[in-house]
Amino acid sequence: MRRPGVCAEMRDELPIDDDLRARAAELRREWRADEEEWSRAALEHFRHRRTLADVLRAAMHRGDVVELGATGVRGVATVQGVVVHVGEDWCRLDTAGGVVELPMTTATPVVRVVERSPRGGSGGAPDAPATWRARLLELEVAQTSCTVELTTGESLTGSVLVGGDHVAVQVGATESYVPAGALLRLRLSTG
Repeated sequence: MRRPGVCAEMRDELPIDDDLRARAAELRREWRADEEEWSRAALEHFRHRRTLADVLRAAMHRGDVVELGATGVRGVATVQGVVVHVGEDWCRLDTAGGVVELPMTTATPVVRVVERSPRGGSGGAPDAPATWRARLLELEVAQTSCTVELTTGESLTGSVLVGGDHVAVQVGATESYVPAGALLRLRLSTG
């Protein structure tokens, strides 16, 4: 059995060489510098590999209020809310005006964290589809009415029909065909 304080007693009895002490301090400094360099390299690697979905997912887990805007699109307002789901290429926001879903494309989000949440967020919607196309097909099958906002600033309200490279919006007897790249976001009807 080990007696408490034996190491301290032995250390007091050993002669401590000033050169040895200096060398030990130098080695500790070198080790700390090496560890700091590896940590900086790891952080740099992480930042270079992070995707927009990763950024939105982190905001979702924190419960942050974000603002998503369209880059280079005139007349299209930004949308602000809490991220409640992030798929591979789309996300869902809970906004003051209801649920908004949008694809993560070059035409869609510029992400700004407007307010950090002190409470924490959510883990997302585990039963939600992974891809934007799958989400659109889900809305088609359910015949969900929604407002389709376009990158032109125009809005169409009706049910969606998914094509190969476009979405048709059925408004009564009229169908409007929208190229997939022109679809900015969907506002889901409440009620």
